[in-house]
Amino acid sequence: MKEPRWDHLKTVLVLARSGSLQAAARQLGTNHTTVYRQVRAFEEAVGLRLFESTPGGYRLTAQGDKFLETASGLDQQVADLFRSLQGMDASLSGSLCVTTTSSLATTLLPPIWKRFRETWPDLSVELKVSNTFFNLSKREADIAIRPSSDVPDYLVGRNLGPLHFGVFAAESYLNRAPKQPFPEQMEGHDFIGLDDSLGHLLSKKWLDDLIGPNCSVYRVDNLSVLGHLCEAGLGIAVLPLYFRVRHPDLRLIYQPERFLGSDLWLLTHRDLSQTAKVQTCMDFLAGALKKALQPFQ
Repeated sequence: MKEPRWDHLKTVLVLARSGSLQAAARQLGTNHTTVYRQVRAFEEAVGLRLFESTPGGYRLTAQGDKFLETASGLDQQVADLFRSLQGMDASLSGSLCVTTTSSLATTLLPPIWKRFRETWPDLSVELKVSNTFFNLSKREADIAIRPSSDVPDYLVGRNLGPLHFGVFAAESYLNRAPKQPFPEQMEGHDFIGLDDSLGHLLSKKWLDDLIGPNCSVYRVDNLSVLGHLCEAGLGIAVLPLYFRVRHPDLRLIYQPERFLGSDLWLLTHRDLSQTAKVQTCMDFLAGALKKALQPFQ
C-alpha cells in the first residue's frame, strides 16, 4: 500500500466540505482535474472509497463519513504547526503569499510592488487576486489587503483608512447623455452596476435604490471590469475614487454625501505577525498604501 500524502488529505477534506470538484479547486487554487486525481490517489493509498459521484456533486460514503469524523481536526492542527514554525523565521528571504482584490491589484499596488522588489530582491511575493477572503488561519495566504467592515477576531493588522466612492462617467458617454445631469434626471441615462454576487457593497445598494425600472443597466461581478466598461463609455458607474489612478480620463460627475465604501485593512494571522518577513511587508505596505490613498481621502 502506498503511503498517503498530507497534501492529498487536505484536498480530500476540502472536497468533503465543498461537495464539488470545481468548488474545491477554487479554494485550493488549482483545477478540478488535479482535485480528482489527488482524491483518487488518497483513496487508493488508504484502501477506502470515500466519495461517490452524484448529479448534485460528490457525497461521502459511509466509510467517508467515519473517516471525516476522525480526520476533521487534522488540517487545522497542521495549519497551526506551520504557523508556529513560520513564527520562528527571522530571515528576509523566501516567499510571502499576499491576497487582495482585483481592484487594488490593478490600480494602487503595481508601483508599490515594484518598489518592494527593488528594496528586498530576495523576498518574493505570490499574489492571489480574488474577491474571496482567503483563510489566513489555514495558511492560504500570509497577508491580506482587503476592504472590510467586519474583520475576523483571529486576524491582526492595521486600518489604512476609508475608501470613498463617487459617480463616474466617460466624456464619450457624457457627449451623448441627456442634457439634464445626473442625479437630477435618471430616465434616459445608461448605467453599469454590480450583480448580486457583490450585493453586500454599499455602492451597489445605493445605486440600485436610486435608478428606476426604465433605466438601462449592464451588470458585472467585478469592480475592475466595471471601471473599464465605464471608461469605454457604456454608461454611469459608482467606483472607488482611487480608480482615477488607472482611469485618469473618467470624470467624477457626482459625489454622494453618504459614505458608500468601507475601510481598507492590512491583515495577517496573530501567529505570523512577529516574523521578520511579515513585519517588513506589513510596515512597507502600510506606509505605501496610506501615501497612495491620501489624494482620495
